[in-house]
Parts: sequence; C-alpha cells; structure tokens
Amino acid sequence: GGGDPSIADVVKIPKNVPVEIGDTLVTTGYSSYFPSNVFAGTVVAIEDVDNDYHMIKIRLGADFRKLDHVLIVSDILK
Repeated sequence: GGGDPSIADVVKIPKNVPVEIGDTLVTTGYSSYFPSNVFAGTVVAIEDVDNDYHMIKIRLGADFRKLDHVLIVSDILK
C-alpha cells in the first residue's frame, strides 16, 4: 500500500466483478484461512492491472499498529 500500514493491496480481482470506491470488502469463507463475513476494509482505489484483472487498495478495517492481543487458532485437520 505504498508504505501506509492502514492500506492493503488486494490483487487479481476479475474485471467482471463490480467494484467501486467506498465498497466494503468482507471475507467469503471459501478459504479455510478466514471465516465468512469478516469486515476486511473499504475500497479506496482501483487500478487496472491487465485486460482481465484489477488490483484494489483497501483501508484496513483493523489498525494493526494498535493490536496488542491476537489469537492464533491452529486446526491440525486442515
């Protein structure tokens, strides 16, 4: 995100997926890494990468500089 820790890049967003500045990004649950419907951030910029994909920049929903407690969950079955 250009050195700003509150901004993250999200890559390989297919151009057929409608995205606008101000949209919110939430997790889908399609991955075993994140549960569904967790707010990740708000779209602040959209960049064309090539004919098929966008890269979007989001303002993260959590201020990672201020986190002081985190919980790491390990699932040995995944």
